[in-house]
Amino acid sequence: MPIEGVALIRVSTAGQADESKAGIPAQREAVRRICQTWSINVAKEHHFELTDVSGASVLMSQDYQRFLQAVARQEITAVVTKEFSRLMRPERLDDYLIIQYLWDHGITLYTPEGKLDLSKPLDRFMATIRAGMAGMERLEIRQRMMDAKETMRRQGRHPSSPGTLAHGIGYDKKTGWFYKDDEIQIVRLLFQWFLEGEHSYERLAARSGIPRSTIRNLLVNPVYAGVMTYRTKHDLSPAGQYPQKKGKRAYRRKVARVGDEVIRVPLPPHLQPVITMEQHELIVELVEKMRFPRARARSIAIPRFTYRGYLRCGYWFWL
Repeated sequence: MPIEGVALIRVSTAGQADESKAGIPAQREAVRRICQTWSINVAKEHHFELTDVSGASVLMSQDYQRFLQAVARQEITAVVTKEFSRLMRPERLDDYLIIQYLWDHGITLYTPEGKLDLSKPLDRFMATIRAGMAGMERLEIRQRMMDAKETMRRQGRHPSSPGTLAHGIGYDKKTGWFYKDDEIQIVRLLFQWFLEGEHSYERLAARSGIPRSTIRNLLVNPVYAGVMTYRTKHDLSPAGQYPQKKGKRAYRRKVARVGDEVIRVPLPPHLQPVITMEQHELIVELVEKMRFPRARARSIAIPRFTYRGYLRCGYWFWL
């Protein structure tokens, strides 16, 4: 008599779901072989493929919640997946509740390495160990990626998306740094207007077409004086993580770099700076003088909302 089971396939990014990457096809084939070896029947509605869902945020995914609901069905006794890390890559201790949930519903885990019957203490212990190893592996992968990106920055290359660059600045992996002609002309005019005495962000935004909220950051960015500067970094501590809805990869807040962490890379000589470094320092001083009264007023203002910072939406937390 065949075993009734649920199949779980998961990739962390949309790029990994591309057929050319073979991520999902390889998992499908592994699941097929496991089901054939152990005589497991997986109905079509019990075959789950999760795309762009981080292993550390699976409980935030609606699709993963549907997978857990399927596991709770009385006839289901097996979960089939290519490797344990597809099930979870725990970053928090409460993620281990998944193992408890599977145990409560009498589930046996099937992977290419064999099966783990969670009703048996030794198998349950091994499942916990595998979960910990999967979580540790994720941390190591992330650290390697961060180290590689940091090396690229210090070498004068830009490892992140072009969308993270300042207005008018571009970077290509093959040709390196360049100016976007149309945008950089507007930037040149913006600095000209500011140095001529136009200090209203509203009017500068109206004349340039650049959003008002961007004007200040653009004016104080030293890249226009010829120096690409990295002053912030992602906060890798637990407090720095802001999980996204539906289990997508978590966004991490930026924190200031200190000391030697600050990276300054001169742009190539063929890129003529928009302003001189002396003009940049003058502009930064003027912008800070304009900002100070507003910043001081906000610092002494009485908060309008009593519970600000204490209330959280619990809709996305798994119960």
